[in-house]
Amino acid sequence: MNPSTSRLGAVLMAVALVAAVATASCESDDRQVFHVSGAEYSSVEELTLAADVVVVATANDTARHVVEGGIPVVYREFAVDEVIFDSSGFVGEDTIDVSLFDTDELVVEQQSDIVEGQRLLLFLDQVSVEEVAAIKPLAQVFSPLSSDNAIFDVSDSGAITPRSRAITKMRAADTARSDFTGTLDAVREVTAEAKP
Repeated sequence: MNPSTSRLGAVLMAVALVAAVATASCESDDRQVFHVSGAEYSSVEELTLAADVVVVATANDTARHVVEGGIPVVYREFAVDEVIFDSSGFVGEDTIDVSLFDTDELVVEQQSDIVEGQRLLLFLDQVSVEEVAAIKPLAQVFSPLSSDNAIFDVSDSGAITPRSRAITKMRAADTARSDFTGTLDAVREVTAEAKP
């Protein structure tokens, strides 16, 4: 795991260094607006190089709500459809738990809602119980590298659409496109090149 790019590690560090995090009341409801700065990637290749695990997975209805370092978080269970990259064998089950900001409690500008049945391409950091004790009784969870920046919607045909406008290309050397979309086949190809 690369702690410098871990969203979970970055969030907990930001809480400790209060200056990196700003919260404010949300006028539209009782939730707080949560701002957090972190790494931002512009290509699938950059995400692949930084990730511990790359998977295609479908959100289940199982979710565990906890508070980590004062931040409401949900550990959502995902059914793993395909492991594209996992050199360390972190994904040993048919399901994984992914740490996300709890959007029932927070409005997070960098994270859109994830609901049951959504099929997603996820670029993840592995987080162990030794690193974050709050994940108990789970032995490990996975955290998107940079919230929506590391999450893509996947269609039935295998087309991928980034949730973040920051993603503008497949490879770092490609020309940026504001309307970037891609395919799972292209992700597999880039992953094979970036992490042979």
